[in-house]
Amino acid sequence: MASLAGVGHLANTLGRDLLDPGTARDAAAFISQEDNMRFLIRDGYAYAMRPQGDALYRLDERTPDGKAHDLSAEEPGRAASMRRQALDFYHTSKWLLHNNGKDVLARARRDQAER
Repeated sequence: MASLAGVGHLANTLGRDLLDPGTARDAAAFISQEDNMRFLIRDGYAYAMRPQGDALYRLDERTPDGKAHDLSAEEPGRAASMRRQALDFYHTSKWLLHNNGKDVLARARRDQAER
């Protein structure tokens, strides 16, 4: 909203400016469900980290019986990259929960104003 209104702002979340065309190239969505399931959606793929094992799926592909086909063995590089990004999102979000309080934001705003 601040970008839409032309107001300068300090971003302190995992969100991104939807009006900035530069952010479209690396767009991804991270979903954490309960404490043991995480998903990363990027470039038409979904990477799932679940207790029964990790898996890589294309969002637009299904097997003839309507199930998703795990592509981890066929695309190990993509699977490893998406796993790393999902873990990065997870650990960053945990850090933000504990280190992104009002006092930290106030200090960041002061530092930005001094520049």
